[in-house]
Amino acid sequence: MLLQASAAWCTPPKSVRHGLGAGEAGPPYGTTQADYWYGEVPCTRPLTPEEIRGDYEANTGRVIVETFREEGLDRRQHPVVLVACHGPFTWGKDAADAVHKAVALEFIARLATETLRINPRANPMSSMLLDKHFLRKHGPSAYYGQPAPGQHSRTGKTNH
Repeated sequence: MLLQASAAWCTPPKSVRHGLGAGEAGPPYGTTQADYWYGEVPCTRPLTPEEIRGDYEANTGRVIVETFREEGLDRRQHPVVLVACHGPFTWGKDAADAVHKAVALEFIARLATETLRINPRANPMSSMLLDKHFLRKHGPSAYYGQPAPGQHSRTGKTNH
């Protein structure tokens, strides 16, 4: 089945590059991350020499798909991935949404970098707080940023 989506890739700024060199997923240290995706920013394994020599671009996509399958991730809950030693990829409902998520990823990477600079032993947020922030915006009963029943979606005023 073919899925239509828009994706963005950009040369990563310093804070994201730091994580790429580490080849590690980015844990959720704060609620801003949970407002965009559920949990860690996943990171793929590095491409093998054979994958680099072969169909490089297609193999880059394959390691993304492999990471999502092996980790049981839902692309709608994780619209970002770091490709080890390469760069961030994001996707969304259209190109503007994908780029917005790329900008959010950079901001969140900076927040994580500063969090660890201030407290190198900082722990990721609790699963309870992660669930609250992600699901209130993206869950089946989403309410944050949604107009309440009888409320105008643009003005927020109650319809009479």
